[in-house]
Amino acid sequence: MEFKKLLAEATALVIAKYKNARLLEVNGRDCSKGTVADDVHTLRFVFSADINGTAFLVWDYREGFGKTAFLKQPWLQDCAIDNVAMDLPVAIEKMREAGFKDPFKAMDLRWPLYPGVTAPEYIFGCPKVGHIFVNTETGKVTSQQLRTEE
Repeated sequence: MEFKKLLAEATALVIAKYKNARLLEVNGRDCSKGTVADDVHTLRFVFSADINGTAFLVWDYREGFGKTAFLKQPWLQDCAIDNVAMDLPVAIEKMREAGFKDPFKAMDLRWPLYPGVTAPEYIFGCPKVGHIFVNTETGKVTSQQLRTEE
């Protein structure tokens, strides 16, 4: 899976329908082994769309992109993501280099409204250790445990 290519395709598809759409998050599920980017089999792209609306587009490794769905409610708790400086395979590599070797069952790309978060992050859900965060600009890796201790 070429994550940044899929992200560009999803963005183009949604912007074709909602010209002012902005990416809010990407949710990766159905992660099979959870060791490399190709293990993420389903992606849900979430965009702000129109005034106070949210557009969703799902990609599945077997079927490709589905139809864009629209919810006439805003998506809250995220900053818009205008640029993703780091690709998913690099984030996984940074997580492994930091000592987190357990498989992940979920992956999210978000810029949460949270104190100290200054850039979008890949967030990996690892059943044994909780959430692992990789800053897409600095490459800094933190864990759920480290964040609650700060």
